Amino acid sequence: MLSLSVHSSLVDETLKKGMKFFLSGQTREDLDVNGDGLSDLPQLRSANLGMSAFYRHGSHSKLNVDLFAWTEDRQGGNMTSSEPHKNALSEWTNHRVIGGHLSEIISLKNGTLTHKFDLDGQYTLRNSYYGSGFTDFQIADLDPATQDSLRNISKENYAFLNNNLIGGGDQLVMRDQRRTWILGLDARKEELKEDLNQLDGSSLEKENRISQSQKNLSAYGQLKWHLSSTFLVDLGLRYDRIDVRLDQRTVTSEPDQTNACHVLSPKAGIKKDISKNLIMRASYSFGFRAPMMYDEDLHSSIVDREVLRVIMDPNLREKTAHSFFINQEYQKSNAETGHRFVVEGFYTLINDRFYHQPIWSNGEAFILKSNAEYNAQVYGLNLKGERLFSPSLRMDISATAQQSVYTQAIEVYADEEINLYEQDILRSPNLYGSYTLQYDFGRYNMTLVDGAWI
Repeated sequence: MLSLSVHSSLVDETLKKGMKFFLSGQTREDLDVNGDGLSDLPQLRSANLGMSAFYRHGSHSKLNVDLFAWTEDRQGGNMTSSEPHKNALSEWTNHRVIGGHLSEIISLKNGTLTHKFDLDGQYTLRNSYYGSGFTDFQIADLDPATQDSLRNISKENYAFLNNNLIGGGDQLVMRDQRRTWILGLDARKEELKEDLNQLDGSSLEKENRISQSQKNLSAYGQLKWHLSSTFLVDLGLRYDRIDVRLDQRTVTSEPDQTNACHVLSPKAGIKKDISKNLIMRASYSFGFRAPMMYDEDLHSSIVDREVLRVIMDPNLREKTAHSFFINQEYQKSNAETGHRFVVEGFYTLINDRFYHQPIWSNGEAFILKSNAEYNAQVYGLNLKGERLFSPSLRMDISATAQQSVYTQAIEVYADEEINLYEQDILRSPNLYGSYTLQYDFGRYNMTLVDGAWI
């Protein structure tokens, strides 16, 4: 593996303007640890560069500009060929991203009034391949016509995506001795296009592409109110209007779908200093995910070398979540030693969760993205402990006990002889944690023990 990193900064004597640059790159060959012919670490080629600059054009105003670009190429599998479709098993992604961010902050009335404006944009190009192909060795004894036919099947797993994003926002912050008001507007537009093409860019015989346009307009407000020196109330409300237009050319989907959702998202929280060393926090928040195609829906699912594409239910609704959180923190320290202990409880109820269901239509296999019949919930307990034995020696330990379940058992497998049901969501362990022991040598810091347990 070879890595390179270069950065530089420049600031004028008055500290009114400055700039910094960064450049980095990395190259790594694929690694097969157990000798099974499949890479355990993929081949990697990456590079990124960017700059950040600021200019204080007044005593209470500041302009910031950020520009960046990066590229990354990853390929894993049995790596017998640099062309993914000529490998028996291969995963390949190639990303090229360029973007920027512009913001201006103006502070007025001795800092009690702050105005912030920001604008950002990003362009992403992603080429990918997921699936299994045919190596030259596998088809060497076949006639040329059969070889070409098998090659064409393998090429159907390529996907080429373009994503354009532009957005902006305006925010006003007002402060007095006890209260902070935050008011803001956000607007965002995103265009996404993905085509299934062959490596040379030529189209497949069967049309299969996605074109999605999303417009999002949001308004929000928040109040942080210190009712006393030991009691804080935090209230917020956000409105989102999201319009989505989806043109998905497949055998079974409707060529043009439109969807719109209007969502109010409240949140509330409190913080109470019970004593000098003991703090209590509690909060509620509402979240959602708009009914549209996301990145995880665009990756092809491969079964028996067939591309299974995700199509969206025309009646898909937004996924929503209600989250509750309570926390107690105890800490005590002196000039050289100290300790901190945190106990947290959490509960989240997920409604109208998105569900991927395999379907058949006109002899083709697809995955239908729709709202699940049953909801899901996640709840549990976090424990965190920190101990400072001396100014140089520190220990951190944490543990989580959690349950992720559906509100009712769902069918996970079915055939002519058996039906299997499962209520647990098998995505994370029910009990896990971590521990770290660090020693500070002054200019150097060493981790003596570091690990995780499940």
